Amino acid sequence: MSIWYQQNFMLLLFGRLITNIGDSLYFIAAAWLVFDITGDPFFSGLASFLTLLPKNLQFLAGPFIDRWPPAKTMRITQLLQCILVVIIPVLDLFELLTAGAVLIIMPLLAMLDQFMYPAQEKALPLTVLPHQLVQGNSLFALAHQGTDILFTALSGILISIFGAVFLYWIDAFSFLIAFILFSSLQLPGKSAAQYREPRTGYASDLKQGFYIIFRSKFWIMLIGALTVNGTIGIMYAVLPAFADAFQGPKFYGFLLTAVSAGVLVGALAAPLCARLPLGKIYACGFLLSSLCWLLAMQLPPVAFAVLFGIAWLPVGLSNVLFASVIQSAVPNYILGRTRAAISSIVTLFMPAGALAGGILASWTSPYWILFSTGFGFFILGGFWLFHPFLYSLPPVPAITADTFRLPLDKDQQL
Repeated sequence: MSIWYQQNFMLLLFGRLITNIGDSLYFIAAAWLVFDITGDPFFSGLASFLTLLPKNLQFLAGPFIDRWPPAKTMRITQLLQCILVVIIPVLDLFELLTAGAVLIIMPLLAMLDQFMYPAQEKALPLTVLPHQLVQGNSLFALAHQGTDILFTALSGILISIFGAVFLYWIDAFSFLIAFILFSSLQLPGKSAAQYREPRTGYASDLKQGFYIIFRSKFWIMLIGALTVNGTIGIMYAVLPAFADAFQGPKFYGFLLTAVSAGVLVGALAAPLCARLPLGKIYACGFLLSSLCWLLAMQLPPVAFAVLFGIAWLPVGLSNVLFASVIQSAVPNYILGRTRAAISSIVTLFMPAGALAGGILASWTSPYWILFSTGFGFFILGGFWLFHPFLYSLPPVPAITADTFRLPLDKDQQL
């Protein structure tokens, strides 16, 4: 059956699209709102730091994600995010809004995402056939980046006309719609195979996610991601001040749109590249990405934004392929805790990078900081090129638990 005729997948896809609208807007609005209130790029960096920090703690949510029904997890997180996000415009309505309030609410919203997105990824294999995973992840990425493109473009315009607070009203509505869509999901129950492991405590489940990673070859794949995510954290912290030096919030939205467009095109190309060797895709893609980034810094604003966006194509491509690799190699009964542990590890440097970017931008030129971050992609591409295991990784459809030597009993591999 075509993926387009599978009702549960379509509800999951549209729910993801709607909730991504809310996530895109509150992340953009927070960085600009705090910068607008304080006039200090340090606080933009602090806002990005606090928003990204919960990603490092996602491993704590992993055991709950494996134990709780994914649809219920998604419904509850959307309802709570709707309630939280309304607080900001209400405070503004009564002239009580401060930068401190934004800095408190943002990490709470981001913390709920650490349950939301792993639950979606755990639900995806339950709504499609195994050979449709790459296509499903590509459409997930399309929903994510497509909303980023549209709403980051609109956000700059909306902020300049209505102010950043207005975006939070749109956020609340989007989370409410996503709650309704996820309430209609009817996912299949756990199969007998998913109950094979004995019922263990929270601490044991928590350890198993990291055990799967560090007793297999997955940890090698995560080393380069640590470096590049640190540079991405710096980039997001510096971008408001960098854009403000040109044309203000409109150019900020334009740059974010360029980034999202590049990631989207890369994600859409993933099904076409799924049968190419994974190692060669990563190595060549990120080396070319670094070259585009560094060249873009020498160009005028519009040309810079275009080439800067092109530099993000390999990010979109690798995101889809990486998610498909995990879903193909890791059994579903431990997918939540393993995926959450991986996410916590690869985003470890993002909050620190955001905070460092904000501090450095208040001391020196945002231009040179943004220029330096382009070398992060070069390091990642070089790492994949020269590491024999990574460079020799086969195409995604050929990857199994044995490829990464996962420590599983043979009768547990699903």
